[in-house]
Amino acid sequence: MDKTGLTGTYDVTLEATPFHLTSGNQPDDISVFSAIQALGLRLESARVAMPVLVVQAVSPPTDN
Repeated sequence: MDKTGLTGTYDVTLEATPFHLTSGNQPDDISVFSAIQALGLRLESARVAMPVLVVQAVSPPTDN
């Protein structure tokens, strides 16, 4: 959920090390959280009500 209050469209490039490759020992490793912080933003965990579409079953089309 976007709570930045920013309007408009922004074109940014994020470079981060995939989580499964970060060892914590490499100086070039950067997490997504650190990359976003470098833009002056932060990610916060929150629980919010959102609409959800639930698909209960899927069937192939039948011949008419």
